[in-house]
Amino acid sequence: MFEKIKRIQPKAAVIFITGHASVQIAVDLMKAGAFYYLEKPLFPKRYWS
Repeated sequence: MFEKIKRIQPKAAVIFITGHASVQIAVDLMKAGAFYYLEKPLFPKRYWS
């Protein structure tokens, strides 16, 4: 789905939120153009202070 989004709207800021974080997946997504990669549970102060 990410590839399709980037094809249709290349400048879209795509944010991934996952309950199963993986460093390798995060690195791959960021290299592919993801804007941000967050893991659950979300703690707003952790990301936006």
